[in-house]
Amino acid sequence: MENSLWQLAKRELHAVLTNRSIWVGATATGLVLGFAAPFGTHDDISLLPRLIYWTVVVQVTLMTGTLIASLLNPGADRLPHYRWLGIAGVGGVIGICVSLEVLALNWLSFGLSPFRPAYAVSLTVNALAISIIVNLAASWLSPSVETGDTGSEGSTPKDSTVEGPALLARLPFDKRGTLLSMTVQDHYVEVTTTSGTEMLLMRFSDAMQEAGAGLQVHRSHWVAENAVVKAERSGSAARLTTADGRDLPVSRRYLPDLRKRGLLS
Repeated sequence: MENSLWQLAKRELHAVLTNRSIWVGATATGLVLGFAAPFGTHDDISLLPRLIYWTVVVQVTLMTGTLIASLLNPGADRLPHYRWLGIAGVGGVIGICVSLEVLALNWLSFGLSPFRPAYAVSLTVNALAISIIVNLAASWLSPSVETGDTGSEGSTPKDSTVEGPALLARLPFDKRGTLLSMTVQDHYVEVTTTSGTEMLLMRFSDAMQEAGAGLQVHRSHWVAENAVVKAERSGSAARLTTADGRDLPVSRRYLPDLRKRGLLS
């Protein structure tokens, strides 16, 4: 089971790449900028190339910003007293990367040398300011991880018609099977059902409250009680095998719970 920040970033980027609404919005933004012609592009580029140019810039920088924010924003979330400063710093990193992309695009498309100091500095300052503002705004509008505000605007709405644990209502329809287990992956909870897996941005404690009958077996793992097909000791701890064939570690702290439920002797 992959548990790296890189895997989470790839999932986040995949979610953006497969979200038609995001791409429609990005394309519309690019077209609006093409007509508005900011930063002197009205004088240098005719209308049709300008529309194409700004659409490409918006879409490429969207992917760059999403990937970098997914990799670095979780680190800023671990700094409770300096979180917003950290997120602004992540915006700065995005701004530097975006400025390099735009400098390269302008060089290839229009022959504008990135080695002209006044031009390069002006473009970089604009990219930094925009990226910092966008990353701060996106973090502010995203569901709160620290407070567990999973019921706020922007979170997955609960569907009271879904049978079974309340947590299932947060999953896409094609993933709403019998709940098997949950695993913490950074700020996400990976929920596994008989229909597949899904990443949810919420606190592990909140997810366990909505999961129904089951037990926490490790600081990062929860398993549905009826999903356990085998339990065996492993040194001072234990391991559980779930109905889908995965092995989950059981830390020593949770061994008494397994004995109480008759899963271990």
